[in-house]
Amino acid sequence: MITNHQSQDIESIIQLMNLQWTLSELDNQRKREELSKDSNIRIYSENDTVLGLWTHTTWDHPFWGKAAHLTISVGKDALNLESIADVLYQEAQAKLSDESVQFIMAGYDETSPFYESFYSDKGYTPWYGYSSLIYTGQRQPDNHLTMRLYREEDFADYYEALGECFTPMRQAMDIPPFNVFSDRTEERIIKLKEEMNKNKDNIFMFFKRDTWVGSSLINQEDIDDLFVVPSLMNKGYGKLILQSTVNLCLDRNLENIYLGVVHWNVKAQNLYLKTGFKTIKSIKYMRRFISE
Repeated sequence: MITNHQSQDIESIIQLMNLQWTLSELDNQRKREELSKDSNIRIYSENDTVLGLWTHTTWDHPFWGKAAHLTISVGKDALNLESIADVLYQEAQAKLSDESVQFIMAGYDETSPFYESFYSDKGYTPWYGYSSLIYTGQRQPDNHLTMRLYREEDFADYYEALGECFTPMRQAMDIPPFNVFSDRTEERIIKLKEEMNKNKDNIFMFFKRDTWVGSSLINQEDIDDLFVVPSLMNKGYGKLILQSTVNLCLDRNLENIYLGVVHWNVKAQNLYLKTGFKTIKSIKYMRRFISE
């Protein structure tokens, strides 16, 4: 039977979510707080035992229209895994149809091959892979780069470089807009500037003497948006920025340090592994476009 969850279901939900996603203890605690109030998670239970769930988030994609990220998770020991997943999917599909969703992405732990055939049978096609890593090393050696925090006057240079840097990856994986800075309407610029200013104490600008070479972001326990200025790539700056950012995380006494990387970016994966990161979960994404 599919129902809304009760307070006694929270820990079972957390376990099911962790089957598909990499949730840190910080993520788990946030999820517990969310579930204690309300959530859009629907559970499948039998005899007061939670066996599966489905949930989704939606947004307006600039190219694909109303989009949704769908998660279906069924306990690995469930005797009737396929039938439970089907029941959950049918309810999820009805909800997404009611919301006029035009594009759906679904992810699953790549060690659970059931979901690849499950989604394939429903018209989904493979998209891309993504790995979550955790830092297991010691403090990194100091290097010659200097660092300061992001300033508002950095905005144009920052986004020009970030957009150009990630374009090849987004093109290869067909993730439009390929350049995240292609929308330069006044409304978009104002929104981006507001986001940057709110996060300015967590965005780091790295320099060799007076030349800006790249940046990184510490988002709670995650290293994100680490990039090298495109004209200065392949000179070793990526490694130096990564090492410096790890040390900044350690200086903040973070309990864990995470980062993520798409499987397409083999060079970055190798750098992270050599620097002391360890893969803790790999996710495969599939997608489906809904015809009118």
